Amino acid sequence: MDNTTFDFELFKKQAAERLKAGDSFFGRDGVLTPLLKEFVEEALDGELDAHLASESEAPARPNRRNGRKTKSVNTGLGKVPIEAPRDRAGTFQP
Repeated sequence: MDNTTFDFELFKKQAAERLKAGDSFFGRDGVLTPLLKEFVEEALDGELDAHLASESEAPARPNRRNGRKTKSVNTGLGKVPIEAPRDRAGTFQP
């Protein structure tokens, strides 16, 4: 799992500068794309946590996190590349 944290204050400052420079809100390199990326990745991490907790009672070999996979998600802002979490057993379907 990625241990870096999203710096919201830095994001706000950079977003304001980019908007003043005329950058677009939308698209792969849009001003809001990093915020949307962070939100989607955190939501998927929460879903995987719930999935693993629901499976933890049954098997002798517990399922657990197994890295991330790069995916592209179609959003109202355009395509956004994310790092989706994976589980070892391959049963997590976000």
